[in-house]
Amino acid sequence: MKDFNRIASLFRKFRTHTILEDEVHELRDWLKGKENRELFKRAMRGERETHVMRELKKYDREAAFRRFTERVHPKRRRIRYYVRLAAAVALPIVLSVSVYWWMETPARETEPVAEIISLTPGQKKAILTFDDGTKMALGDAIEEKIVLNEGAYLKIDSSGLRYDFKETGEAIKMNELFVPRRGEYNLTLSDGTRVFLNSDSKLMYPVAFGDGQREVILEGEAYFDVAKDEKRPFVVKTSDLSVRVLGTAFNVKNYPDDLCVEATLVRGSVKILEEDQEMLLEPGEQARLDRSSGKMNKIQVNTALYTSWKDGLFIFERERLEDILTTLARWYDVNIFYQRSTVKDELFTGDLKKYDGIEEHLKMLEMTTNVQFEIRGNMIVVK
Repeated sequence: MKDFNRIASLFRKFRTHTILEDEVHELRDWLKGKENRELFKRAMRGERETHVMRELKKYDREAAFRRFTERVHPKRRRIRYYVRLAAAVALPIVLSVSVYWWMETPARETEPVAEIISLTPGQKKAILTFDDGTKMALGDAIEEKIVLNEGAYLKIDSSGLRYDFKETGEAIKMNELFVPRRGEYNLTLSDGTRVFLNSDSKLMYPVAFGDGQREVILEGEAYFDVAKDEKRPFVVKTSDLSVRVLGTAFNVKNYPDDLCVEATLVRGSVKILEEDQEMLLEPGEQARLDRSSGKMNKIQVNTALYTSWKDGLFIFERERLEDILTTLARWYDVNIFYQRSTVKDELFTGDLKKYDGIEEHLKMLEMTTNVQFEIRGNMIVVK
């Protein structure tokens, strides 16, 4: 039986699409083991992961934990794993199910794996890149404490990723956190600032801030709850503008394919900088930069429309159908095809629960707009 921590690591890579070819072969070899295959057969009763989790309740958890940890060699590990008992059982079972689906499902089946994956809502996942280029796939199943040097570490648990560093006079070591489509992830920086990253987003940041301004670089969308520090302003840089604050909460949306860049203030105050333009925002205001004209405007908004995504809701108020479907496409990782471009301007008002299946959202849109949807694999056809 393989080292449990190795299997858990490979499983996370597989789920976040960062697994290498030789690691795939390693998983295949693991699944060939009689004990592993028996474990798989017991878990496959309902042919879905939900049924696998139900099976866990009937499984001898302590025996499973011993089997997966009896050959672990702690002295060889540079990373310390603090594994919850439930995770020790769940990961290997779901691993065997997932890998088996991927390798063994015949192409002639009427419901391919890709379709199942694309129509389910996103989950907590990200890829962390260290300053030396090393990558690590993150999920929410295992607790880990990674010691980087004396008195400095980062912790990974159900709340996300947290850096615990004694801040020095200089910013040191840049890390990058990338959240793919169908993903979301939370991050606490070394100064205590909390960051909620949305799907298809990337944040670059130092593991510890220096004496000057605290600076991060964003591509995509993120909500920031900034720790107050009057001596060190916090700056979010994007490809088009910068947001400068002392201690506040705000949302920045900066996807490369969007026509506008939006900075929405929830509380506190911020200064928006864009080349020769400068704008101050008060709570409930939004700075909107039109990329085509380069013009930036300030408008009053309902902040819930722009921040509810981090609390499990999509709230729309007379929103264009194209913009709504773009949001859903990132969260469910589907493609959108319009039979007629005129339907893109249909307007919708309503709340959609973020963790419901996309089919529920499409039914709601059909009831309140003049469109119909057809799901073809990982594509949604808008009629």
